[in-house]
Amino acid sequence: MMVLENSELTEDPMPILGMLPNLRNLELDEAYEGKEIMCSDNSFSQLEFFSLYDLENLETWHLGTSAMPLIKGLRICRCRKLKEIPVRMKDVKCI
Repeated sequence: MMVLENSELTEDPMPILGMLPNLRNLELDEAYEGKEIMCSDNSFSQLEFFSLYDLENLETWHLGTSAMPLIKGLRICRCRKLKEIPVRMKDVKCI
């Protein structure tokens, strides 16, 4: 499990985090100040649970067609500007 809390990063952390081969659970809590995150193809190959909290500026989440193939659970709280979740995530269990 990896938790990034109060990091207030200005660059999208997802390209680097997506390369971690054994990451199964990721939580971002006030960790990113940007407007969009990008999960490219073949990223997050082992990720099962993904949580987004208090990403106040996040508007867009791009998800590559082969990203997060094993995802089982998703939690999004207080990301008020997020317009929508990727289509492939709509059937994932909200935890």
